[in-house]
Amino acid sequence: MPVKEPADGVVLLDEALVVFGSSQIASVEPLRPRPHGATVGVWRVRVAERSAVLKLLRLGAGSNINWAASAEPDHPRWWRRELVVLRDDLVNVLRPELRPPTLLHSADRADGSLALWLEDLGQPAVWTIEALAL
Repeated sequence: MPVKEPADGVVLLDEALVVFGSSQIASVEPLRPRPHGATVGVWRVRVAERSAVLKLLRLGAGSNINWAASAEPDHPRWWRRELVVLRDDLVNVLRPELRPPTLLHSADRADGSLALWLEDLGQPAVWTIEALAL
C-alpha cells in the first residue's frame, strides 16, 4: 500500500512521484466544494514550481440520486467514462477550439477509487455577456 501524504490523506506520494518526478508536495488546494456523481473531490497539487489537478473518482461517491454514477459502461453516467475519453483522446475532433486537460497519469487505488492526474489549466476564464457576444 502506498504511503499517503500526511497533511491531507488525498495525495499518494507514489502517484506524485510519477507525475512530478518528486514526492515533495508543497501544497494541496481544494478546487470543487460539492462533488457530484462519482467525483470524490478535485485538488490542485503543487510540487516546487509545477502543479497538476488531481480528480478522485469512486462509484457511489455522490449523495444526489439525480447525479448517481453507474457501474455499467453503457450507462450515460458510467463512473469511469472520463478516463476512457481522456486516455483514448476521443475529443480530438473538437481541437483546437475546445480541448480537455491532458491526462498526465491515472491510477486505480486499493480502496476502489480512481485517481486522474490532469494538466493544470490555471484559473478558469471569467465569462461576461460582452465576451460571449463576440
